[in-house]
Amino acid sequence: EDRGLVHATIGSTIVGEREFSFRHILTQEVAYESLPRRERATAHARVAEWIERQTAEREREFAELLAHHYEEAYRAVLETSRPGATDRERLRERAFHHAMLAANEARRKLALEQAERFAATALSVAEGTREHADALEALGMTYFHDYRGDIAWDHLKEAIDLRAGSSEDLGEDSSRSLAHLCAAALEIVTRARGTMRHRITREEAERYLAIGLAAAGEGDD
Repeated sequence: EDRGLVHATIGSTIVGEREFSFRHILTQEVAYESLPRRERATAHARVAEWIERQTAEREREFAELLAHHYEEAYRAVLETSRPGATDRERLRERAFHHAMLAANEARRKLALEQAERFAATALSVAEGTREHADALEALGMTYFHDYRGDIAWDHLKEAIDLRAGSSEDLGEDSSRSLAHLCAAALEIVTRARGTMRHRITREEAERYLAIGLAAAGEGDD
């Protein structure tokens, strides 16, 4: 601070903590690049864990920041392969969790560019049917809100196919979630056809209608 490299901000994102900012983006980049790559995973993970401890009741508010640090920690671990598999999986799980949370929060606020970016991050680190389907759904719903019907339909359809054809345990509410997902996908090709450049066949739509009705079950509103 005395040398003018950083300065104290007036307020603080985290209550009770002093916050500093680099005076110039180049100073920040040089400082970051001076960290050996093998140490970056540990550094990002420590920062993310500290933020989680300090903001335990405000997870959604800090989801984007946490997603960034956990993703960087996970990518660095993959490059260096120093920590054990347990550490790798823990960082991957946290990266996925916070990327999904950040994507859904951004979409709720109609910050669609951010929502797409974080949903794509979630998809890139996803493992297993459930995570891939959840990330595809997040991307599909983001494209839907952005009036990009064709790509929204493709992503939601892929999410449905994954869930419907999976033998993996997708949770107690999996059938209801599948029914809701089919309803959302079919809304694109019926009520929001104007967002699509290409029409799908009636047979294709009816296939996903059948999947959704079967998942909903008889008598389920």
